[in-house]
Amino acid sequence: MKTLLLSCCLLISCAAKAQVFQCPDSYPGADTPLGVPAGLQGQARLQPSNLSMAYLYVGELYGDQYMVGPDVAHSNGRMDIRQGFRPEDKKWLVCVYGGNEWGGDKQSVIGPIQIWQKIGPGITSCVLKVRKLKTSTYPQPWTATAECK
Repeated sequence: MKTLLLSCCLLISCAAKAQVFQCPDSYPGADTPLGVPAGLQGQARLQPSNLSMAYLYVGELYGDQYMVGPDVAHSNGRMDIRQGFRPEDKKWLVCVYGGNEWGGDKQSVIGPIQIWQKIGPGITSCVLKVRKLKTSTYPQPWTATAECK
């Protein structure tokens, strides 16, 4: 019984150290009013856009990307990207919205909206799990979740 209790405590302790980061499936959540340039009459809005790309980034916020050398596993509608880090690296999960369907050339998936989620210090590895949702809409929506330790 003591062994079982100790095993459960160790398992809970290990699980508590893992961090999970999720990209919202779309952003923003609803139409968002924007200001119009001076001299124009009317209104502007930002409509929700589907997730079109996600990636793990090492470096300064909005800086030039430094790749650590990810290990990518592809399967039908699935991609797992394993990436290691140094504990002191500045790390981010970047969620991109408003591009075309994932899997096209780089220019087609880069959208104008980005969410940069900071991955905490001490994290040394992440697995970014990208999944295609089975729908009849175009472009097909994707989900992206990073599991980090």
